Amino acid sequence: MSASSAPAAPAAIADLLEQGTRAFALSDWPAAIDHFGRMAELTESSVGQNSPVYADALVMYGRALLQHAIEQNALM
Repeated sequence: MSASSAPAAPAAIADLLEQGTRAFALSDWPAAIDHFGRMAELTESSVGQNSPVYADALVMYGRALLQHAIEQNALM
């Protein structure tokens, strides 16, 4: 990771968290999955797999996936 991209990671993570949270609140599951998934990838590359911050990102991603699956199942 270059020195110029290091400060951008926390800002990008915060932006993705905000967008994902907004999408989750609006029940826009595909958008929430996309934002939280990209946030998890950035968080992993920034802080590593053993970080509680990365675990939190994965939990948010998993919740969006679960809600999307529940909605899809209800439509059947």
